[in-house]
Amino acid sequence: MRVRGLFGCIASGVVLIVLLCASADPAKAAPAQSKRYEFSLAIRQSAEFFVSDFPLAIRSVPRHRDDDYLAGNPFIDDPLPDTLLRLHRPSVLDFSLSYLVNPHTAVGISAALISNPNAKIDSDQRYQQNQWGDARRIEGASLRFYQLTTSWFQVGLTGSVLSPRQHIADSWYYRGRIGGVVDLTGVQLVAEGGWDRWGSDQSWRKQNLGRLREHRLFARLEAGVLTEPSKPQASSSIAVFVEAGASRYSFALRPDSRDLQYRRSQAPVLSGGATISF
Repeated sequence: MRVRGLFGCIASGVVLIVLLCASADPAKAAPAQSKRYEFSLAIRQSAEFFVSDFPLAIRSVPRHRDDDYLAGNPFIDDPLPDTLLRLHRPSVLDFSLSYLVNPHTAVGISAALISNPNAKIDSDQRYQQNQWGDARRIEGASLRFYQLTTSWFQVGLTGSVLSPRQHIADSWYYRGRIGGVVDLTGVQLVAEGGWDRWGSDQSWRKQNLGRLREHRLFARLEAGVLTEPSKPQASSSIAVFVEAGASRYSFALRPDSRDLQYRRSQAPVLSGGATISF
């Protein structure tokens, strides 16, 4: 059921494209476009990622040197317990440059900037513990913590199939698109341990857990305007779009992180943005 639910939005996109193509009026459909390139910019919210069974090496944060007066306190000296941490992917800035092989097929390269790769103090992307064994920020020793972080940039290949443009007026149109993105580089998933001292982090060590890749399928509906409606074959266009899709993650774990457990949420991938053809 979860798999069907995850790809339900893609099925809807396929139906949309089929309907648009089937209902296209040959007399009104725009002729082949001489403009061959598209540039898109979008904000995307991907599914969240959950990780547990962290390596002991990253959980064994020693007490801070300024907290030696608490030597022997198990909440200061013992390894931090394992927990389930959430890797937030609240927003990603996507760029793509595509080449139109023909009026209905585009291939290109995409890049993504992950806007919030680092964990936040007092967030569920971090486990933190004080001298009393809980997460309260109170006067006393440093809070020991470990957290998830990622690298901030990834590159992929994209391809899509476009329906014919359906004209609302001479210059305004709408159309559908379905496609996918193959994540080439992925991002490094890193666990970091350290101390929180009065709201300021001090890093102790970082451990690379592996490389996380996010391959995506998407269905898009876009509405736009031709800049030169009297010359549809030679006109550039500007469009805005909304997009829904699904992600499939692949995770290449390092040998010292092979016991790591992970799963993703079942939420659809949503995005919106703008594209220009030139």
